[in-house]
Amino acid sequence: MFADLKHALKRLARSPGFVFAVVAMLAIGLGTTTGVVRATRDALFPALPFPEPERLAVLEELQDGAPFILLPHRFAAYHERAVSFEGMAAERIEEMNLVLDQQPYGASTSWIMPEFFSLFGSTPFLGRLFSSDDHKAGSDGSVVVISNGL
Repeated sequence: MFADLKHALKRLARSPGFVFAVVAMLAIGLGTTTGVVRATRDALFPALPFPEPERLAVLEELQDGAPFILLPHRFAAYHERAVSFEGMAAERIEEMNLVLDQQPYGASTSWIMPEFFSLFGSTPFLGRLFSSDDHKAGSDGSVVVISNGL
C-alpha cells in the first residue's frame, strides 16, 4: 500500500498544474456547497428572535414514545436538582375560547412560570411581566400577559 502511495505522489509531483487545478476545483466546489447550504438554512430556519438561542433546551417527558405532560411536582423536582441550567421555567399550552362582544374566538394560551420571560430576555412593551408573588399559592391568578399577535 505504501508503494502505491509513493508512486501516486511521484506522478502528482511531475504535474503540478494538474494538482493545482484539482485542488482549486475542490476548493471552489466546497465553498459553493457551503454557501448554498448556509443560505438555504438561513432562509428555511431563521434565527430565533431572542438572545443566545443556542443556549435554549427543551425538557419533556415521554410516555410510550410520545410527549407527556410534565406534572408540576415533577418539574419542581427537576428544578431543585438541576445544576447544569442557568434557569428553568415551565409552560403548558392550551387552546381556549376568548369571547369578545358575545363572539367566540379561538385563542392559543400558555400557562407559564414567572421565570419564563427572563430566560428569553423578553421585556414588555407596556405594563409588567409576572412576579414571583403572582405564582404563590393563594394568589387569584388574575395576571395576564397579552402578545401583540392577539
